[in-house]
Parts: sequence; C-alpha cells; structure tokens
Amino acid sequence: MKRAAQFYLLAGALLFTKTLCAAVRLAGVFGDHMVLQRGLPVPVWGTATPGEKVSVAFADKRVETAAELDGTWSVDLPPLAASKEGGTLMANGVAVTDVLVGEVWFLSGQSNMALPLTGPNTRFRDCAGGTLAQITHRPAVRYVQGPTHACELPRTEPIQPVEWRPFTPEHLLKAPPSAVGFYFGCALEEALDVPVGLVCVATGGTNIDAWTPHEGSSSRPALKDMAEWKYVPVSDWTKEGAYKLPIDSHAQQPGVLWNGTVHPFAPLAMRGLLWYQGERNASAGPAETVRYRSKLHALYNGWAGAFANPAMKLNVVQLCSWGKDIAVFQEEQARFVEENQNAGLVIINDLGNLNDIHPNRKALVGLRLALLALKRDYGFGHLRAESPKPTGLRSAGDVLSFHVFHAEKLYYYSPDKSVCTGFEIAGDDGVFFPAKIINAENNPAKLNFGEIRGTEICLRAKEVSAPVKVRYLHSRPWYGCVHNEADLPMGAFHLGY
Repeated sequence: MKRAAQFYLLAGALLFTKTLCAAVRLAGVFGDHMVLQRGLPVPVWGTATPGEKVSVAFADKRVETAAELDGTWSVDLPPLAASKEGGTLMANGVAVTDVLVGEVWFLSGQSNMALPLTGPNTRFRDCAGGTLAQITHRPAVRYVQGPTHACELPRTEPIQPVEWRPFTPEHLLKAPPSAVGFYFGCALEEALDVPVGLVCVATGGTNIDAWTPHEGSSSRPALKDMAEWKYVPVSDWTKEGAYKLPIDSHAQQPGVLWNGTVHPFAPLAMRGLLWYQGERNASAGPAETVRYRSKLHALYNGWAGAFANPAMKLNVVQLCSWGKDIAVFQEEQARFVEENQNAGLVIINDLGNLNDIHPNRKALVGLRLALLALKRDYGFGHLRAESPKPTGLRSAGDVLSFHVFHAEKLYYYSPDKSVCTGFEIAGDDGVFFPAKIINAENNPAKLNFGEIRGTEICLRAKEVSAPVKVRYLHSRPWYGCVHNEADLPMGAFHLGY
C-alpha cells in the first residue's frame, strides 16, 4: 500500500509538472531551423501560466523569469556568437531544434520585393530563378515567406504557423522565396561565412502607410493625418467617397499591415530591413511624392522602436521607372537616406522595363543590396558600394560641368548602343534641352565606346549658349546610362535650381 501510494504521488507530480510545461509556449516566430541574430541581445518571449517560472536556454546561455499576470513572459539572451552548428532553444520543456546563429534581415514592401525566385507565373518571377533553384544548396541560409494580413489592432501571433526553410532545391522550388532576398542572402553568406536568416513580409500593390506602425507616424508632425486615422472596418468600406490613392482600400489603411503581419515578429533580434516599395505612393501624384520622405522616416522610427533596435539598418531600393516620370520621387528617396545615418540606397534605374512594373532581373537588385550592406553594415570599407553622385556645378561658355563622387572611372552604357541619353541643360530661362557628354568616346565603332574621361561630366546642347542648370532622368526614356567602375548607376538628380 505504501509503495502504491508513493507511485500515485509520483505519477501525480509528473502529471502536474507536464501540465505546467505544457502551459509554457514560445511565440510563433520561434521555429525549428530558424536563425538567431548574432552579436545583439536576443529577445525570446511567449506565454505561460501567470506567475510560472520560465527558464530559457540556448548554447551556454540561460535566463530565467516569471510569467506576468496576463500570462506573457520575455527574456533577453546575451549576445551570441555566430554558429553553423544547429543548437536547441529551450523554454522549460519546449524545444526549438536546429537553430543557427548569424545575420537576420527583414524584407518588406510591395510586389517587386515579393516577386518570387521561380513559379508558374511567366511574368512574375526572376528570369534565372528556375535554373538557380535547382542547383542551389545553401542550408545555412534560412527564410520565412510570411503571408500578409491587414488588422485594426496589433496581433501577437502570425495568422499561420511560421516555417523556416533552408536554401535547398526542395524548398526553393516548392515554396520559392523573394528573388531579391535569394540573391541577397546567398551573397551575404558567401562574404561573411555565417548563417543568414531572411523574413520576407511583402505583398503587391501596398502603400508605405499600411506598413508603418502608429508610433512611427506619430513621430512625424507632417503625418498627423496618418497618426489620427480612424480605422474603417471592411464591412463599412466603400470605394466611393473620400478615399483615394494611396489609401484607397481597406488593406491600405495606416498601420494595418504592420499590425497583422509584422507586429507578431517584434521584437525579434535582427540587423535591419530591406525596403523595396513606392510604386503605389508614387502613383498618387506630386502631393504624395513630397510626403514620401517623411513617411520613410516614420517607417524607420516605428520599426526601430518596435524591434528595440535604435541602430537598425534600413537599406532602400530606389524605384526604377515603369513608363512614367518618377524622378522627383526617386530624389525624395535619396534625400531620406542623406538624412538618416542608418539608411542606405541602392539605385537600379538601369534594370527597369518601361512596359512592365515588375522587371524580372532581380539578381543585381539583391547583389547591390548585399554590396551596400557589406560596406556600410559589416565593415568592408574597401568596397565600392555607392552609386556615382554629382556635385560642384560650374559653367564655362556653352559647357556645363560637374564633378562625380564615388567614382574612379565613369562610363555610359545603353542597351541599343546609342549615345548617352538622360541629361538636359538649361539657361536662366529654365527651358531644358537634351545634352551630350562631350568628354566621352561617342563613336559606336570603337571598343571603348561610352568611356568618360576623368571623373567630371561635361555637357553641351546647341540650343543653350549659357547653361546654368542640369537635370538627369527627368525625361524619357528614364533609363540609367552612367555608371562607375563597380557598374553602379547614377540616380536621377537636378543641380542649379
């Protein structure tokens, strides 16, 4: 009888312990095969029975806490060293296996960021993805391709289970990642020799407003209308009335995609955000264009605050034209980067397609993002990662010249082998005329056709006798021709006015 009593007591104790362990739960973003950020405190969070003690362990680190009255708990693991050897993250009896430590980046925006490596849609996929997906085996690069969901209030959990997948043919073909993310992740792992984790939360046709937390829009006085927006339920939404671009549908309301899609991941430790978006806001016209720079600041402030990462990196892909003049919008993107020391800009106006908003050559987009990150964020100071930048306008007779930073050599290239287009100059009257580069090899019969002599560009137009103003890519064909020795194109600009 005594032994039987002891048995039942022991069984009861084990059952009680199992019940307590079952009550402990990790947040849904923590899953097998994930990558944790190296070198930064690593937040780990979840739920448990109120007051329950929770012990979180990974590698040789262990941190304890107790669940709050609402059942939530969170801890910060001390900074971790990079590791390609899969470890186990434990929260009491809950285990997440095959966890690597390296560099974690988020990718967000609209359809050009979401565009997959491969897939059945012949116009909406990378041009080389079907080949690369079959032969790429980089198991230390892991990705999450999250679904998007609009929500009035911040969600605590993703709308469906998060799956971390390695870059292997099995996954790349069946669940293709963002093409931009694919090229970025492969290049980053190659250069750093550490695991890379990518979380892509992007969807077509979305504005920046929906991805911006309320705290972000509240940080910018010029965006008071965003900060004070009154949510309209989908049942009450109508396309008729006061709603117009960029907020012209239920899922475009300020903060809704942040609430339903990104918030469940915060404050996951990460290095930064790659942002490829703007087509929808640019389509809303000049009044929206002048606000976009402030909206980028709001996006940054909101994400950096929510992810508890005040030094968060934000590398922006400047839009390329898709058949309309967006030079002023491109310049607003560039000005934001000049104002934010943690932001960088990738220019891709040489990759556009004037007949398609979705150019399918995403390799150079991802590789330029990786080059920029390696230079700015990982200390590869010897790299040339910045596009040519004009400065120092001067006039001499009928020639207008300016110096170019971020270049040791310059050249121009047009796919149809034409003389460089895109530059226009004007006199005091402000009437612009197409201009030619006069310090360049302009003979298509020569092998050095397109070479620009020196790091200065000298322009002349027969219609302008005393030029004082210059602009670039403000008129058709809006195709970036001028590059530096790293094959990085010059962006749209204007000087002298």
